Amino acid sequence: MQAFITSYQPDQPADNTFNMELMSSMEKSGKQSDLQVLTGDTDQDFAQLMSVHHQSAIENSRSVMEHGTSAEIKEMAHMMINAQMAEIQELQEWLLANKSY
Repeated sequence: MQAFITSYQPDQPADNTFNMELMSSMEKSGKQSDLQVLTGDTDQDFAQLMSVHHQSAIENSRSVMEHGTSAEIKEMAHMMINAQMAEIQELQEWLLANKSY
């Protein structure tokens, strides 16, 4: 990713739709995190908050796949979606197996 960032030269003007989608996703993620009740159990809280974080990454990656032009970045976004979905599933399974209620 770092190599791409340092070598990539944009070939298109800024996409306001993409920017708005990212801002909306970040706002939604922030609100969801703010509403998350922290239990004081570090492991539980981490698993809950990381699920929110990963869901935001999925939304952002989907926006890139829709609005981006670089095949390389779109492939990275696709890989991130798959990885984040798998991690959300792992976190949810851990939360269910370790619930305190």
